[in-house]
Amino acid sequence: MVKDLCFVVIEKCLNNCKFCSSNSSPTKTHVIAIEDFKRTIDYFMAHGGIEELSLSGGEPFLHPNLIEMVTYAKQQGIRTVIFTSGVVEDSKISPEDKEIILAEEKQLLSEIEQHEPDNEFLKNQVTKYYANLLKRKNIVQLIEACYVN
Repeated sequence: MVKDLCFVVIEKCLNNCKFCSSNSSPTKTHVIAIEDFKRTIDYFMAHGGIEELSLSGGEPFLHPNLIEMVTYAKQQGIRTVIFTSGVVEDSKISPEDKEIILAEEKQLLSEIEQHEPDNEFLKNQVTKYYANLLKRKNIVQLIEACYVN
């Protein structure tokens, strides 16, 4: 079994970091086709399996099929993580999705308040995290995809 398969799914990244270990940039255009992704996953699953899949890039959140990739991996029983800089293009999300995100944030902050009422650092980190989520395209679908049983 492969312990951790790190899969670079896109070369494009909106950052242009001089220290980038992936040699990514805003001008790169190569993306892994969903068919190639599935074929690779299927190969490794047929030859012992994959314990954990790390999706990397570039910026994986810019890949047009990221949700499908995560869903496919989760359906195979693969623990899936995404390496991201957290910097993506702004896009609109629906009012319904925004409502779901805000409700989740409220619930989490309530739990923190109940168990660690003096932990202002954690409360601030949660608030920042959810503010960033509201800027991301298709984030609710991605969150749901990550929790497929």
